Amino acid sequence: DVAGLAAHVAERSKRYGTIAAPTLVISSDADRIVYTEIHTASLARELKDVTAHVLPGVGHVPHHAATDFVVAEIEALSRRLEAGQTR
Repeated sequence: DVAGLAAHVAERSKRYGTIAAPTLVISSDADRIVYTEIHTASLARELKDVTAHVLPGVGHVPHHAATDFVVAEIEALSRRLEAGQTR
């Protein structure tokens, strides 16, 4: 999986700008698999309607380490969509 990942991500990242759906991105500055400065920042820069958060010291599984925060952000995005709000 890892051997082909860089080429796959590079190819897919060319399409980030075509994503129009409101998107929530939550990552961590302590993740050693998905690098915030490479992956999260480039994705957030390209998306049209993005809410991005970088959690300090959480690691690769923010949905486990910061469950309440992740759930609250999902609910906030859901409320915004139900209200018809986009950016």
